[in-house]
Amino acid sequence: MHNLYNVISALNLSRCLANARVLALLMLLSPFAGVSPVSAANAPPPKEATLEYNFRPIFTFRAGLFGTDPEARAARAYERIKALTPTQMLQPISRKVATLDGVTGIMIRVGDVQLFTVLQDDLDAEQGLTLEQAAKETEGRLAEALQAGRDQWVLGSILKELAWAALATALAFSLLWLISRATNYLVGLVQAAIDREDAAPTLRWTRHIWLLVQRLFRLVLGFLWLSVGYIWLVFVLSAFQTTEPLGAKLGGFLLGLVSSLGQGLVNAVPGVLTVMLIMFLTHALNEVITNFFKSVEEGRTHVPGFPRETISATRRIVSILVWCFGIAVAYPYIPLSDGDSFKGLSVMLGFMLTLGSAGIVTQLMGGLVIVYSRALAIGDFVDVPARWVSSVRWECCRPKSSICAMRRSPFPMPF
Repeated sequence: MHNLYNVISALNLSRCLANARVLALLMLLSPFAGVSPVSAANAPPPKEATLEYNFRPIFTFRAGLFGTDPEARAARAYERIKALTPTQMLQPISRKVATLDGVTGIMIRVGDVQLFTVLQDDLDAEQGLTLEQAAKETEGRLAEALQAGRDQWVLGSILKELAWAALATALAFSLLWLISRATNYLVGLVQAAIDREDAAPTLRWTRHIWLLVQRLFRLVLGFLWLSVGYIWLVFVLSAFQTTEPLGAKLGGFLLGLVSSLGQGLVNAVPGVLTVMLIMFLTHALNEVITNFFKSVEEGRTHVPGFPRETISATRRIVSILVWCFGIAVAYPYIPLSDGDSFKGLSVMLGFMLTLGSAGIVTQLMGGLVIVYSRALAIGDFVDVPARWVSSVRWECCRPKSSICAMRRSPFPMPF
């Protein structure tokens, strides 16, 4: 019995140790078992990598292969293409269907050299291309890139490209010279007109803004020079086989910019016409109000509650309010008025005007108090310490008075 008890105890102990080992193993594997599915589901897709050769895109890798990411696949493919000899570049390009790492793909080869593989997972679902169609397009782009690489060392092609570049350079310098001469000629005409008619009152304003006109001429000259230089760069890059894609990109950017500006101008026409219509109606309404107040001021129309002394000031205040209302109505129709930059500029100008016009507003309110209280009238005398008013000849809000001191020296009225 004692031996049997010892055997049973030994069996129970071995079972406990086995259960403890299984439990420890489960505890060690539980984090991986719980996290792996979630991590795999939330793992971001691999970053795309585009294979380029001679500035030409050939294929975009989107999936990994044998543990390598798309960037490593693109780098390896580029090194293999770069290592091709001129003789190998002349060999035909072939395609071969294969299954790699459990994924169907098509190998792209030049002669006996395998360059890269187009996998089913590399395809863009939005393009809707099959694996065969994608491989065929990739083959065409690769052939074009290899052809450009071969032609860049051909003497005839090099001479032809250099000739086109030299012709474009000569034409660009000729245009720059013509633009400079035309600008100097126009500046000379304006300067001669100013010197010849300097005494004429109609051209006196030109003398004061001549510096601004010169700056505008320089700005236009610089813009034309930059435009000619940009077009020259596009043409020269397009003339060489290797840099032709760069010229196409720069040309596309320029055409896109011109198209965007043209589309913006076309879209802005209705808004500009609406603003012009609102301003025209505001001007017409202001003319009607001005004629009414002039009629009251001249005594042709009598309106109770409108003293003649305050009509001129009231007319100006109402005119300002009418124009402010018209501008407020037209503001939403101004092109780019809903842009953040335009709004920020408006806020900045309003803030600056608010800070800088505090004294002006104070003086304006003081003048309005004097006008509408009718504290002064034509023929009145104002007692000023050490000074006195000899006569009052003024319009409301337009000081034309002459306050004379004891020495009879004129002094401008502050209101």
